[in-house]
Amino acid sequence: MRLRRSDKYREPHKLNMPAMIDIVMLLLIFFMCTSNFVQPENRMQAALSRVEQGVGQQEYMDSVEIELISEADQLRIFCDGTLCDGWAGLRENLRIRREISDMDVIVRGGAGVPFENMVKAVDISHLLGFSKVGFSAKGPGE
Repeated sequence: MRLRRSDKYREPHKLNMPAMIDIVMLLLIFFMCTSNFVQPENRMQAALSRVEQGVGQQEYMDSVEIELISEADQLRIFCDGTLCDGWAGLRENLRIRREISDMDVIVRGGAGVPFENMVKAVDISHLLGFSKVGFSAKGPGE
């Protein structure tokens, strides 16, 4: 004969809340210690390395040079020495050159040019299909 346990003597299941609170606090401390608080890119200062004339430079024969110059709070955009009519003019010049071939694109930023403008020039180049795009920095008075 089998004995049956009576259900009226069973204790209901309970959650151990103090242990759960301890685990949540440990996870919170772990994630706070291991997370990175990164400054957004558009607020970072552009600290690009400079190369002396003739030392370590390559000759870019099949390249497009985009030069950004900031004068009197106005941005001037040059594409291979030709003044562009804003971002739309740059886009048009790059589109014409892209039809010729996939050239290297060099973005040169003068002193005082916000880094976000240099990134915008790189983005336009990538959107038009250029695969090799690079930065170059200029110091004051160059």
